[in-house]
Amino acid sequence: MKRQIYLNLPVKDVQRSQSFFESVGFRMASECSSDKGMCIELQEDSYAVLQPRETFEELSPKEMCRPAGCSEMLISVSCESREEVDELIDRAIEAGAKIPGSTKVEGPMYGRTFEDLDGHVWQLIYMDGRTESND
Repeated sequence: MKRQIYLNLPVKDVQRSQSFFESVGFRMASECSSDKGMCIELQEDSYAVLQPRETFEELSPKEMCRPAGCSEMLISVSCESREEVDELIDRAIEAGAKIPGSTKVEGPMYGRTFEDLDGHVWQLIYMDGRTESND
């Protein structure tokens, strides 16, 4: 059996969050959604489950932190190009995201970060697969 990844994220308003992520360009995965949460597909077999805070609190053995005041994790999603990173960031801004930092360029990695409507931190990255020659 192929492994799948589900990141469960507590949100204030599932429908509002769903609209936000659709505006950014993520596909809603109704095949793995339920009345307990809406799934967005990050890539094949990797999903973020947008859950009402009450549902998240029922499922989690620990107290839920409020992401607006702390970081519970950094969600990184790869992109196909720098242009795709920039396009998705532009869409996120238009949909109401906050941009907490500047563009990061470190070697072959190009990354930009946004905070979604509930304060979860998302990093969109492109890894340039070209290798440099030392001739």
